[in-house]
Amino acid sequence: MKEISISIIIINYNTSALTINCVESIIEFERDKITEFIIVDNASSEEDYENLTHKLNKIDTVTIVRSKINLGFAAGNMLGFQYAKGNYFAFINSDVLFVSPVFDYLSTFMEQNKTVGVCGPQILNDNGQKTTSFRSFEGLRYKLFGKKFLSFTQPNKPSMLKKYTTPIAVDFIIGSFMFFRSEAFHAVGGFDPTTFLY
Repeated sequence: MKEISISIIIINYNTSALTINCVESIIEFERDKITEFIIVDNASSEEDYENLTHKLNKIDTVTIVRSKINLGFAAGNMLGFQYAKGNYFAFINSDVLFVSPVFDYLSTFMEQNKTVGVCGPQILNDNGQKTTSFRSFEGLRYKLFGKKFLSFTQPNKPSMLKKYTTPIAVDFIIGSFMFFRSEAFHAVGGFDPTTFLY
């Protein structure tokens, strides 16, 4: 049996059409990767769950785990993580669509940077334009005085408005697509399950 390279964990909550499209787009662009999909259904309606299983049970690399209650983001992902066997964990929102291959870039970067625990791709919006892929720790200064003041007082922080052509170190990446080294995810204990959303 081949070693699984990437475990892709996606939460479905009454979004079966989006989840199916997400899975299909990943398969289209990452067909040659040794991956597994773990879909956590967060207590969707019976109709949505049936649509999900009808479409995705036909794919042998897909495992669907159904929760009896809506666990939210963190605990839902932690439920999926328990089934993950990959060297890397890709936590991806159900509304994400791949428009090109991604995993080679992410895994190569991680292999070349052994001290990095998590990274993420540049995210595009519906129009194909660059959108926020990372944020800085905000704190009181941001809350009181706004983003411009924060960038003025912390000039070494990367700007969210700039276009980057090489990887950069950031405070945190956006939760819609997080690519973890499995050892790092284990080491920090995963997500805090008391964080329902955001």
